[in-house]
Amino acid sequence: DPGLELDVVLDAGQVVSGLIRDFAGAPVIDVDIDVDYVSGGRLYTPGDNTDLTGAYRVVVPSGLHRLRFEPVRGSRLLGAEIDSVDVTVDAVVDVTLETGFLLQGNIADDLGAPATDVDIDFRDALTGAKIYLANNSTDVDGNFVVAVPSGEFELRFTPPRASSLVAVSRPGF
Repeated sequence: DPGLELDVVLDAGQVVSGLIRDFAGAPVIDVDIDVDYVSGGRLYTPGDNTDLTGAYRVVVPSGLHRLRFEPVRGSRLLGAEIDSVDVTVDAVVDVTLETGFLLQGNIADDLGAPATDVDIDFRDALTGAKIYLANNSTDVDGNFVVAVPSGEFELRFTPPRASSLVAVSRPGF
């Protein structure tokens, strides 16, 4: 068997780093940082969780990016999203995560089977603007737990596109 050869060129990137803290100033550990191109598409950023000091570091190509900060599932800390971060040089982006309220439940089909990968979305009741929620989908048992801000919202449950389940909207939540 002949061997395979694969030559790869790794481009130089820009370092985006920072500290994630709660409102008391304590470090928040194990926050998952996701980076997307603003034009669409997720970047592969290995090792992108905060450490015991709340610090993170990712390397990304130059460009306009969206940063998402997702605390661990079940945390009362709200996720954060920063849109249109122009990364042309190394950047420090520190984030303070606000505390919210836990909304949890179970979603099932009409026969009682768990509905998996259902998206839970919040929309501002007045403007219709989407509110970023971390950990916003059901697990394999149909369970969800999300930290939500206070206020009045439209709550939406959206099954996966390939599903035969009907989406539900609850205004005035």
